[in-house]
Amino acid sequence: MLSANAMPEHRDQSREAGADIHVPKPITAATLLAGILAVTSQGCASEQTTA
Repeated sequence: MLSANAMPEHRDQSREAGADIHVPKPITAATLLAGILAVTSQGCASEQTTA
């Protein structure tokens, strides 16, 4: 979830709402790409273990 809210409670609310990651603004390209890789790596790992 990309959000302008950067307080710890906002991150917790994002997770409770089902977000895989919480990226507060302002972001850098490196932060965004790291988040994408983290989420897609989790998906690949779970697919491999269930196959």
